[in-house]
Amino acid sequence: MKDFLLNEDNDLLIEYGDWLLADSDQQHIQLLLTSMPAEWKENPETGVGLTLSQHGLIDGFIKRTIAVQLEADGFKLDNLQITETGLIIDAKRI
Repeated sequence: MKDFLLNEDNDLLIEYGDWLLADSDQQHIQLLLTSMPAEWKENPETGVGLTLSQHGLIDGFIKRTIAVQLEADGFKLDNLQITETGLIIDAKRI
């Protein structure tokens, strides 16, 4: 899926005076993981709020929440691994 790309501050990425459009699946997944529930007015149940688990325990509940949120956003989750350095998510848009 193509969408407007955002920079690291979540502002629109502008190139040559115009908004940059490109494949945005990874950006959608990142926004879904970092968004808090109730942050999206149209879909208040959307968001994992993963930043609240930073330095904490990531358990089965978080794994299930990630899987449910990705599927609700149109992704098929093939693999989810939690490592010491972060998450490995293999998901494809369906």
